[in-house]
Amino acid sequence: MSTPSPVRLFCGAWRRNDDGYWIFQRKPSDLGYRVLIKPTETFEGLETIIRDRYNLKPETPLSLAYHPPEWMLEPEGTRTPPTTITKTSEVEAMMRLPFLVLRIIGS
Repeated sequence: MSTPSPVRLFCGAWRRNDDGYWIFQRKPSDLGYRVLIKPTETFEGLETIIRDRYNLKPETPLSLAYHPPEWMLEPEGTRTPPTTITKTSEVEAMMRLPFLVLRIIGS
C-alpha cells in the first residue's frame, strides 16, 4: 500500500537571473494548492490532478518542473536548472524527495 504524500502546487514561470540562479516567479493571484499524490502516480494522472485543480482545458499547454531542496543541489545550488517532468518515471523520482513543491507553467 502506497501512502499519498502532500505536494504544493504553484503556477508561474521559471526565470534565470543575470548571475545564473533559477528563480520561480509565482503568479501573484496564485496562492497555491496542496494535493495528495501517490508515490506510484503516473504522469498522466498527475497532469489530470493539476488540470482539475487549476481548471485547465486539455488543449492548454502545461509544463511541470521542480527544484529539489537546496541542500540536495550542492555544489551549484539554485544555478542548477529546474527538473522538468515529462514521464511517469520522473514523477516517481520526484515523489521520493522530501519537502516537495511542484511549479507549473501554464495559462
